[in-house]
Amino acid sequence: MAGRAELTKLNLTDTPTPDGGGRYTTMVDGHELLVRYGRIDEKTIRVDYVGVPIEVGGRGLGHKLVKAVVDHARETGIKIVPVCSFAQAQFAKNRTWHDVLA
Repeated sequence: MAGRAELTKLNLTDTPTPDGGGRYTTMVDGHELLVRYGRIDEKTIRVDYVGVPIEVGGRGLGHKLVKAVVDHARETGIKIVPVCSFAQAQFAKNRTWHDVLA
């Protein structure tokens, strides 16, 4: 797969939004991957949207993106409420992530 980034772990940038939520983003092959979240309280976020552009789709990047948010939650002690259907499905498939569910 020449020219394609093969990733085992994504490095996320956390950008707060004025409403108290934020965006976790990373770039892959020139395309932005995104998790949009809202803040329920100081220690709980709500994952509202997971986005992977079609140009880099089919590579498991959505899973890796949610996994990166799970890793961040573990590192920072926050809990997650998956609202987005994709995030809900990823949590259903990965029971080892349930420690960060709110």
